Amino acid sequence: MNASLYYYTFKIIMAGDAAVGKTSLVRRYIHHTFKENYLITIGVQVSTTEIKIEKATIKLIVWDVAGQKTFQTVLPLYFKGADAAILVFDITNRNTFNNVENWLKRIRETEPNSVVILCGNKTDMTYARVVKREEAEKKAQELGVLDYIETSAKTGDGVQELFLITVKRCLEKRLKAIKKVT
Repeated sequence: MNASLYYYTFKIIMAGDAAVGKTSLVRRYIHHTFKENYLITIGVQVSTTEIKIEKATIKLIVWDVAGQKTFQTVLPLYFKGADAAILVFDITNRNTFNNVENWLKRIRETEPNSVVILCGNKTDMTYARVVKREEAEKKAQELGVLDYIETSAKTGDGVQELFLITVKRCLEKRLKAIKKVT
C-alpha cells in the first residue's frame, strides 16, 4: 500500500536550442550521471521518475525535445498536454538566450497555461559566461516567467532545485484548479 495520500502525474517538457544541455540536465536529475560527450536528441526522449513532496507522490514524465530546426514542425505534438516547460539556454552562448522568446512563443501557442521555468545552464563555465544572471532574471520577468534558475548539469549545481521548483509550481496550479471545482 502506498503511504502517500495523493498521486499526481505531470508532463514536463525540456525546450531550448540544440546543445544547451537539456539531455544532460535530465540525465543528471534522473540518473545522477553526466557524460561529457553525447549524441544529439532525435525528435524526443521520454524519461520518468517519481518524487514525494509532503503527502503527495508525483510521477514526472520528462520530454527532452530536440532543439534542431529540423524538428520545429513537430514541436506542437510534443508540447501538447505539458503541465510545465523548462526553457533552457546556455549562459555561454548568447544566441541560445536570444532564442528564448521564440521557444516561449511556441510553447504558449500549444499550451498557453503551462508553467514555464527559465533555466540558464552551464554555470560551471564561468570563464566563458556571456549572459549575466541579472540579464536573465530581467528577461524572465519581462516574459512573465515565474522563476529563473541557474544550473550546471556537469556539477549538478541547481539541478535538483530546478526540478523541485517546477514540480511545486505544477502542484500549486493543480491544487488551485481542484479548489475552483469544489
